[in-house]
Amino acid sequence: MLGPWVNPRWLNSLAAVIIAVLLILSGILVATTLLPSLNTTRVTVWLAGVLVVGLLAAGAWLRIVRARRPPTAPRAPEVPRAGRESWRMPPLALLEPVVWSPGLKLGMSLLRGYLVIAALLLLVQAIQPG
Repeated sequence: MLGPWVNPRWLNSLAAVIIAVLLILSGILVATTLLPSLNTTRVTVWLAGVLVVGLLAAGAWLRIVRARRPPTAPRAPEVPRAGRESWRMPPLALLEPVVWSPGLKLGMSLLRGYLVIAALLLLVQAIQPG
């Protein structure tokens, strides 16, 4: 759909790491707001460890999935800059609907659930008398 404007894989990987770090920081905020007696340094170290293990597991899983996948067709030739400037997305009526993989559905559901729970817990904490 994005043609020559699609992100390279390395940029998508970097974005995933940044999002994971932001989720960890958000988790630390929620945990320390709800339980002020928690040792922030210890929570940070544990969540950073979870992030590292998760990234290693995701990398291993991606290698396994790619190894099982049949070889793909050769990549389309690189579009010159002038071609990128004039490229236009096909009309929406011609595009097929997006099909989410089960893993993507699960990930988005977990993220939405976390955000709702975190917002509710912080709201409860803000309402409670000091």
